[in-house]
Amino acid sequence: MHKLVQRILSNKSKILYGLVCTFIALIASRFLDLPPLIGNWEGKAWSILNFNLTDNYYPPGGALALIPFLWSGPNFWAAIYFYYWISAMVYFEICKLVPNKRFRIVALLALPTNTYLTWLCLTSADQVIELLCLLLFGLFAIRKRFKLTLFFGFILCFTRPAYWVAFILIIFLLARERKSFESNLRNYLRRCAAIWVLFAVLAFNNLVFGSINLSTSSSDTVYYAHQKFHYISLPKFDMDVLLKNGQSTNPEVVANSSGRLTFIDDYKVRAALISILDNPQRFIFAQMQKIDSYFFPIQKIPNLPGQYELAEDEKSILIGDERLTWSLTIGYVIFTFYRAIWMLLFAGTLVWLGLLILSRRNFNRSEKFLLIPYLAGIVPGFLYYVETRFKICSELLAIPLHLIALHSLSELARSLRDKSQGSKID
Repeated sequence: MHKLVQRILSNKSKILYGLVCTFIALIASRFLDLPPLIGNWEGKAWSILNFNLTDNYYPPGGALALIPFLWSGPNFWAAIYFYYWISAMVYFEICKLVPNKRFRIVALLALPTNTYLTWLCLTSADQVIELLCLLLFGLFAIRKRFKLTLFFGFILCFTRPAYWVAFILIIFLLARERKSFESNLRNYLRRCAAIWVLFAVLAFNNLVFGSINLSTSSSDTVYYAHQKFHYISLPKFDMDVLLKNGQSTNPEVVANSSGRLTFIDDYKVRAALISILDNPQRFIFAQMQKIDSYFFPIQKIPNLPGQYELAEDEKSILIGDERLTWSLTIGYVIFTFYRAIWMLLFAGTLVWLGLLILSRRNFNRSEKFLLIPYLAGIVPGFLYYVETRFKICSELLAIPLHLIALHSLSELARSLRDKSQGSKID
């Protein structure tokens, strides 16, 4: 009976938490200076319903999520708020892992106080879908529900391909830890399940779209992330906006002006590699900035809102609409404090993990899965490019682990203090 009462109260608290977070998002929507972009998936959603897929420029995860809400256009606020509400409740479940009540409250505050994540969920085409899929992926991973983890990991990668690295790692580790009396072959197949899913997606893309690319937009991303002036964009400017003008920003011009690497059919990939070979110093600076922008900034990346474009002569930067409103400025300041606290907590988690390694403990605790998406995100970030929007959801997922680590460190410090006081008394 006591457990039943606790469960009922917990469910009420979870629903209330979701509603409060959603209400805060509703208030934040009053200050937006950009429209919601989730409606960009409407055409693809209808093409899926009509079994008439014509392109794979972006994976269809966002379009699939929009299908139940096609009635709510053109802005589809119902989809945004519904998925945000469900995300908040899933995050509430994950935070139950934190043993200390005060630390658990801190973890729960991380979602509604993350101003930039809220802004992205309201305006981005697929951020709220990514948030929900990642949280469900993390929740079922820590609960060691293999099939559900595999399913939601697949949907997550179908929304953001950058998660394939984390998906493969988590499925492998989760399968390895399962105690099973099945044959070695079945255990091997389970460990490689995410790789089989990847092969199936590539085969499907090749059959339907005539290309094994996870998304055909990857060619554009590869070029922009390695072209001559990419190193200028980070950390201040939006790469897509900055690199619109000039001969160096046109991959076709770069590819046609060089006789190198002619065996590569995709001219955008070829142009990216030519740019790397022709500009090795710029490439090194760009790669260093990617690492710095991923791990160390307290500001969002890109730092500045607004429009900044490279001039056509490639000698100056044109300043457009700076969007320096008070609502955006205050939101950026709040996120800066949020990110600074996150980095301090992350440092504590690294200390905790280091102590576990030094003590030679076998770290089989399931909460480790909460950090893998963030750490694995540096791989696509290094290969392509880094912006806060690509890692902000995985940073949120890691917060309950940070608070678990902080609780463990505080318990360790207290035990050491008690031993010290006991030795003095003796």
